[in-house]
Amino acid sequence: MEQKNTQRLADQIRLEIFYRRGQKSPQGQKLIGTYRQTIEYLKPLFGLLKDQKCSEEILDGLYVIAHYCLMREYSKANDKYLQLAIGNAAWPMGVTMVGIHERAGRSKIFSSQVAHILNDEATRKYLQSIKRLVTVSQLLFPADDKSKMVNFDTLMEDLF
Repeated sequence: MEQKNTQRLADQIRLEIFYRRGQKSPQGQKLIGTYRQTIEYLKPLFGLLKDQKCSEEILDGLYVIAHYCLMREYSKANDKYLQLAIGNAAWPMGVTMVGIHERAGRSKIFSSQVAHILNDEATRKYLQSIKRLVTVSQLLFPADDKSKMVNFDTLMEDLF
């Protein structure tokens, strides 16, 4: 138990040092802004959870994502995030109908297949924040097996 508390304290100290060092650089200021935005975007989710009004689909998805992050299975967490965010909707790989008359028909076909979760702005924002948390979790607690991770080279370059 004491080892967990010591580790938690060490993690807090590392974050504090990172925060103070980051305040001075443009990249650090960008990261701090992203952090603050993430906190704001998560507030509606916290309200839904507190009031026990979160949908079963989102609640189950969040549970699975958190479980995979704890197990350091970031690739599976990312897959679950994508399934939660866009579902199994068909994604147009190419455009075959380019005429003005075909556009209206094509938009009607795909509008019914858009994931209903992303239609709500608040939901889209807190799901985006969940994705950010998965990314930070992978950065702070990398998996031993690289095949369990998702490639975030651009994030790494911003941080270091």
